[in-house]
Amino acid sequence: MEALNLLDEREVLQRLKTLEYVLEQRKKNRGIEYYIPNPSQFKAHKSVAEMILFCGGNRSGKSTLGAAELAWHLTRKYPDWFPKERKFYRPIKAVVVATENPIIDKVIWPKISAYLPTDYIAEVRKISGGYVSKITCKDGST
Repeated sequence: MEALNLLDEREVLQRLKTLEYVLEQRKKNRGIEYYIPNPSQFKAHKSVAEMILFCGGNRSGKSTLGAAELAWHLTRKYPDWFPKERKFYRPIKAVVVATENPIIDKVIWPKISAYLPTDYIAEVRKISGGYVSKITCKDGST
């Protein structure tokens, strides 16, 4: 009887590992669908202001907020609660600015690639040094 229970436990653990892997892959390929803003981010996302300034210290969610907004605007797949006044309905051209190239690799590109669906990206161009300089999406957004 104990051998049966051990087998059942191994099977359950294997199924759990499989589910964890599937969830990890879904988050990797379509991270924006799993994004949950913190209260400060939610307030900024809900704003109908033409320009939004989100200031904060380390780990306050500035880069995450920016990457999530960019992913929504590029794909035009917004959450139900997103203000209609700030939605785009056609392909867009967006610019993300960094003070130096290493920040692109360390912060900006990992955040964008975590939220922008992988099947939506048509091309990623890099400049010398290997830094991402342009992302072209399948619908023409850049």
